[in-house]
Amino acid sequence: MQTVKEFLTRFKNSEALVPRQSFVHDTKSYLKIEAARLERKNKVKKLSYIFFSTAAVASFALWLTLLGGVQTIGNTSSSLMNQFVVPFVDSSGNDDEEPLIFVYHTHSTESYLPLLSGDKAPEAAFDDEINVTLVGDKLAATLEESGVPALHDNTNITAELQERELGYEDSYNVSREIVDTALKEHGEIKMIFDVHRDTQSRRNTTATVEGVEMAQILFIVSSSSQLYEENLAFATQLHDALEASHPGLSRGVFDPGGGPERSNPYNLDLHPQSTLIEIGGVHNTLEEVNRSVEVLADVITEFIQ
Repeated sequence: MQTVKEFLTRFKNSEALVPRQSFVHDTKSYLKIEAARLERKNKVKKLSYIFFSTAAVASFALWLTLLGGVQTIGNTSSSLMNQFVVPFVDSSGNDDEEPLIFVYHTHSTESYLPLLSGDKAPEAAFDDEINVTLVGDKLAATLEESGVPALHDNTNITAELQERELGYEDSYNVSREIVDTALKEHGEIKMIFDVHRDTQSRRNTTATVEGVEMAQILFIVSSSSQLYEENLAFATQLHDALEASHPGLSRGVFDPGGGPERSNPYNLDLHPQSTLIEIGGVHNTLEEVNRSVEVLADVITEFIQ
């Protein structure tokens, strides 16, 4: 039986730890959700919590930097390590690679009711922090884990609109600037996803796949896009792939057509392999959404590779 001193010595001399992207994403999501809830309950408590959490995380990061991390501890200490160490894998190989996938959010403050505190009506499910950008984080992180370089933009479009004194109807004009910049700076981008959540009821946005509840995915295209045929083909291929692997997970491909919506290309005219996707609806949980995101990431990875 090794002593604590021996254990710490082996820990100090071991290789550096690099957290999985999914671990980083899930931890970030949890902290953002908890921080926002505390803010609503008690601002003073929130500040104390953030200070303590930040100090703790900083101390832990410094500790890891100075001491290194555990890769293998040996049979005598494995049970102890299983209690405290999350599995890690080095994903830094993609750091210098050009992103192949671009993820952004035109309606970045769209959120899900189960994530928000208090009784809110579906039309009030918006939040500056706890919103669909968490879903974008998850998608990008999962793609990175699969070896697919991804770039995620989480700009708060609503804040940009307010700062420029623009209306909500100008959201796509602002997000278009973001997509334009991404394409100019990263010429290797192969696919673009504008991630949203739907406003429909839970029964219309949830599917039970292999005994597990998942948030359904809807692909949206626009006939006003100059690349409509290419956009439609791309979205249809993704839908077909989801249907093949997880029947019922995709709600299909939808073109709003007619009315004022018809004149909105949703920025899909900027890239042939671009689509707007709604992952779940206002009543879905983050767990249900994340399950679907993982499947979608697998499909995207197959297309890229």
